[in-house]
Formats: sequence, C-alpha cells, structure tokens
Amino acid sequence: SYTESLRMDENNRILSNSCRDWMAGVSEERWKKSYIHTAEEEITEALSICNTIPNVSAVVFKKENQIELLEHAKQFKISGDWFFYYQLLQGKSIAYCHKSLNYFRKHSTSTSTVAKKEVELEEVLNIHQYVLEMDDLHPPKTFFTDRIDGLKSLITAAYYENAPIGYMISYHPKDDSESIYCWMAGVDHRYRRLGALTELMKYHMNWSKENGYQKMKIKTRNDKRNMLNYLVKNDWDFTKVEESASIESNSIYLEKKL
Repeated sequence: SYTESLRMDENNRILSNSCRDWMAGVSEERWKKSYIHTAEEEITEALSICNTIPNVSAVVFKKENQIELLEHAKQFKISGDWFFYYQLLQGKSIAYCHKSLNYFRKHSTSTSTVAKKEVELEEVLNIHQYVLEMDDLHPPKTFFTDRIDGLKSLITAAYYENAPIGYMISYHPKDDSESIYCWMAGVDHRYRRLGALTELMKYHMNWSKENGYQKMKIKTRNDKRNMLNYLVKNDWDFTKVEESASIESNSIYLEKKL
C-alpha cells in the first residue's frame, strides 16, 4: 500500500500538496480517490507506462523475503524502485490512499526529474513513434537528414526515469542569419505535463543565445492546440498565418526574441 505525498524541496519548502501532477500524463482522475486494485490492473493501467509511485517512503509492504529482490533492484541506478514495485506486486493487490500523509523531499539534483541531453538521430526516431500529433509516426532517417545535413543544428532528447520521452530539433536556415528555427518537437503522449517540452525549449534557447542567434522561430498548425497553447502561454509572437484547404490545417508562424 502507499499514500499520497506532499512535495517539498531541500529547504523544507512545500512545493505541492501532492505528486498527482506528475501522473497527469497517465491519468488526471486515477489518483484523486483512494482505491484497491489487483496487480494486473495496477501494472496495465499505470506501472507499465512509468513509475507511478514516485516516493518510496510512502510505501508500506510485508517484508517477508524481499532482501534478495531489494539487492537485485540495486543494479538499476535510476529505476530500481520501479523494478522493485513491479516485482513485488506479482500475484498481489495494492491499496492507495489519496490523502497526503507523507513528505517527499525532492532535491534539485535528483536523477528522476526530467533530464535533457544532445543525442543522435536514432534516438529521435525511437521517440517519434509515440508522439501522436505527428502525421507520420514512422518516418525514415532520411526525412530528418535531408532537412538538416550541412546546416548547424541541435538535436536533443528529454528523459524521465532514464526513458526517452521527448525530443527537439533546431537548425540555422541558410537565408536567415540572425534566427534559429525550431523545426521538430514532440513529447510521448504517455508523459505529458512533466515539463519535458519546457526543459527542451530552455536548452535550445540557451544554446541559441550562446551561438549568437537573436530570435527563435517556429511553425505549427491550427489543429496542434497543445503546442499553440504552450507558445501563447510563453509569450511567443505571431508573425504569419498561411491558409490551407481547411482552417484546421492553417500553418501558424511564430517567433521569440532571445
């Protein structure tokens, strides 16, 4: 069994009354009420997607003969607790209390927050297939290389619990000396609301500033509402609308000063 936790930083400052916002990418309703589920339900609907029990100090279980299992979990630098819960649940049930009866201290250097790093295209191809908004979920590598080969570019991926969950590709267009173009960006639909897009965008903006660019530009579509909402919320400026056969498919151009 486990309970909800108040989230706090290393200075004991309360950051949130729960950890439910981290799980919103899996379900916005599941953890609002207490429940008892079978192992099959919990694994299929939650733990198979990501580690939905973020705080091991909020967990209580029968000790029995779990020493060997705990030792086995140590081989996983980041996701050992996830592995432990999965194994522990086999053939059992799990109870969850929606009340925040525990404190979860989250240090700024913790390894289980969203991380980002520069990667090769192969990693992007792996993530791309889980970004539901993309028109083609299985593009060939040449789809990317034909666009960015020979151009100064930045390719990054975001990770959660050591799993790749999002990516972003920006490059310098030949006909625009002062701008960087954010060409492709996406986050695995199973990990939304963890801040991956924000972390990726920050990385690209900082990189662009360091490389002397004055603006970042991006193009999206009228039906890509998640991206549009993000850009508007973060003060991007609209510069042009390109009409298409349907209003939903209109292309929208935006830019942001760096």
